[in-house]
Amino acid sequence: MHTSNSNDNWQYFLKTCLNMQDTKTLNEFFDLLLTLSEKEELTNRLLIINELLQRGKTQREIAAHLKVSLANVSRGSNALKTTNSNLTKLLLKIEE
Repeated sequence: MHTSNSNDNWQYFLKTCLNMQDTKTLNEFFDLLLTLSEKEELTNRLLIINELLQRGKTQREIAAHLKVSLANVSRGSNALKTTNSNLTKLLLKIEE
């Protein structure tokens, strides 16, 4: 796929991820694409969202607990405000 449209490229990336048959293959795929630092950044973002969804801590407490910046937690909080409720429910269900 060779296109300059970033949305098309993102959709291609998502479809490629969905075609990974198991977590081992998906992990190998991300090892191919991402540096350790990039994987840690993505993981931190997911952990921030999870903590925000649990609603038990302040943003400052989350930042201190996860050892991330308050700005990153605020970004996650702002992103959640515009997130589809079905996605939020799915994320909460995954954590159960």
